[in-house]
Amino acid sequence: MIGALDMHAQAQDRSWMWEAQDWCAFAFINCNFLKIAQAIDSAENNLLRITHALSKQEQIDILAHEILANWNIEGIDLSKRALRESLSQLFNVTHKLKIKANIQEKHATEATYFALTEQSNLTLEHILQIHQKMKTDAQNDWGVIRKHPESVYAQDVYGNCYSVYDAPPAHLVLNLMQKFVDFWNQSLTRLPRSFGSILAHVFFVTIHPFRDGNGRVARLLADKYLAVRTKQILRPYSISDILKRNQSAYYMALESITEKNGLSHFLDFMLAVYTDAVNEAQSRITILLKIYAFLRLKQIQLKAHDKELLQILISEPKTMWSFFSATKDMEDGEAAECAWHKLCAIVLLDHGRLVIPD
Repeated sequence: MIGALDMHAQAQDRSWMWEAQDWCAFAFINCNFLKIAQAIDSAENNLLRITHALSKQEQIDILAHEILANWNIEGIDLSKRALRESLSQLFNVTHKLKIKANIQEKHATEATYFALTEQSNLTLEHILQIHQKMKTDAQNDWGVIRKHPESVYAQDVYGNCYSVYDAPPAHLVLNLMQKFVDFWNQSLTRLPRSFGSILAHVFFVTIHPFRDGNGRVARLLADKYLAVRTKQILRPYSISDILKRNQSAYYMALESITEKNGLSHFLDFMLAVYTDAVNEAQSRITILLKIYAFLRLKQIQLKAHDKELLQILISEPKTMWSFFSATKDMEDGEAAECAWHKLCAIVLLDHGRLVIPD
């Protein structure tokens, strides 16, 4: 069944979903979407049962990767090592690396920690605080609903700019945000959690309540929704990492929302992203369990940098790695070299390939 938003878009070629009177309270889910979302939730349940195989620090490393990808989607480069150190301090985990985070990394980790650890009902004030903590420039409108029109622009092949989305007029934003908060607290909990997370993402982006940072807040709110529903702040997968690797397709899916059946296209794309994220994490942890069993049998202990390199190798287990390709994102070159040689010495690396014990 095509929902109210899609029917609204069909009736008027250049209409925005917020123009539908019941834009945030309609029956839109077809059976296929429900089945996919329920399958994702079931796979995630199985994944969370074996998350105990990861140390808290390893789970923090995954969250650091999520933050890194979330911000990098918008062209902001952060240091994963500094993010890891900052998160370790916030979660009260002892970590041997002592890297001082810069102001952006401090803001990114504090906003994420604040969002994920607050488990009560969502409020507008909470969203404003998340945005305020994300501050990346000297403007004084962080944590403040925009007071001016906003449009999202793209360029055609000739370099000409055109509007792909006109956000709601500023005078409507406060009311739309209250509808969003009510929808989050009253309706989303009745949906499969993967689907609710995706809707939180798309509805927030649709309102576009801030001058800057809307995408980052939307992806963080989607992550927060999963944290609330699963009651697990640290989860062993990253949605933003999949989105970053498929950034062009992600932006195309966002732009298509205003087209005929555009919302359905976005939902379909995002369900595939969530499926990939959970499946990749399942594969990665399964491999990790085998390696840890092998290490226990051989009575071999890994240091932090050994584990960091191992996580990189496991992310693409079929790849033939060179030393440079495997360690280019490790910020301590000397420790990276030691880790590479150690994994080769204990035969977890053979001619650049990860060896998975039977």
